[in-house]
Amino acid sequence: MSNINKSTNPLVSISCLTYNHADYIEEALNGFIKQETSFKFEVLIHDDASTDGTEEIIRAYQQKYPQIIKPLYEKTNQWNKGRRGSAVFNFPRARGEYIALCEGDDYWTDPLKLQKQVDFLETNKDFGTHAHNVMITGVEYDKTVNRLYHNSDYTGEITLNKIIDGFRLPTNSITFRSNLISKLFQEEWMLKVRSVDKCLYLTLANHAKVFFDDQVMASYRKHPGGVVGSYDSWSYEKHILIHKNQIFFWKNFKTYFFPKHQTEINKNIAKEHNLIALKALRNRSYWTLFLSALRTARYNLKIFNELVSQSTPILSKRFYNSTQSFYLRFKIFGSKIKQRFISLLGIR
Repeated sequence: MSNINKSTNPLVSISCLTYNHADYIEEALNGFIKQETSFKFEVLIHDDASTDGTEEIIRAYQQKYPQIIKPLYEKTNQWNKGRRGSAVFNFPRARGEYIALCEGDDYWTDPLKLQKQVDFLETNKDFGTHAHNVMITGVEYDKTVNRLYHNSDYTGEITLNKIIDGFRLPTNSITFRSNLISKLFQEEWMLKVRSVDKCLYLTLANHAKVFFDDQVMASYRKHPGGVVGSYDSWSYEKHILIHKNQIFFWKNFKTYFFPKHQTEINKNIAKEHNLIALKALRNRSYWTLFLSALRTARYNLKIFNELVSQSTPILSKRFYNSTQSFYLRFKIFGSKIKQRFISLLGIR
């Protein structure tokens, strides 16, 4: 463990966002307090007007650890007003040279997590962000889960291309240099997207190298009240809106990164149009299917060909069933007309 004591200010500012996390917030707070470090740290909590007792739990910890726990309590929910995220509420008041992230329903499991991350970043000045593997725990789609976030044993640099291609950094694993804050969320649309966390680490990776450690040092919790906890129960319309939001996300990043990474981002846009097409197919929304297929082809022909391969057998079967059903209905209708005609002749 290194002996880092640069000033009386905290070296690390932990940013924690919470809303109605009464069942989970103590585990998150304990994970912070139990960190064994050679430096000072602060915990910046933004409670977005919780109504379930979360605030009372935070206040108890604030009273017990007043030099560490620094809460901000909202009287009205800010998320619904479009004001959201650490960039709005926690980053402006951070005093540390490093920022660590963990939301109120997640928690850290390794008491040396912060020390390990800071030691790495202090030694490797060319890296701006350190992240690590976590366990996914809790309840997902009504089933108890306990699995690794990333199944590979890779440790090393994660390039921006790799992140664009789908490698996700668990939010509660991220620690980055606070001098990168000025690079984050520079454009208004970045705070309007659904994937704010992905927006954050894409931007971080664009401005400094990212290191990923396969050590498991935290848990990412799944639960029904989480962002995707009720994914299976979402309506067709909500699924479509989510994919449209992702298309908005990638189109804006395509402009932001221009002229770099166009091919990789076009592939991601095509994937989202492809998913809309497949959901439209299941929902028998054929006009949406047709338009989404055309858009998939526009951005990536390989993904379009995969869509054609998947949808053609289903459409053929439906067409066959429809023609058979039509033939049967026509036959029954003809039989009734025939019986009616015979009956009329009989009357005469």
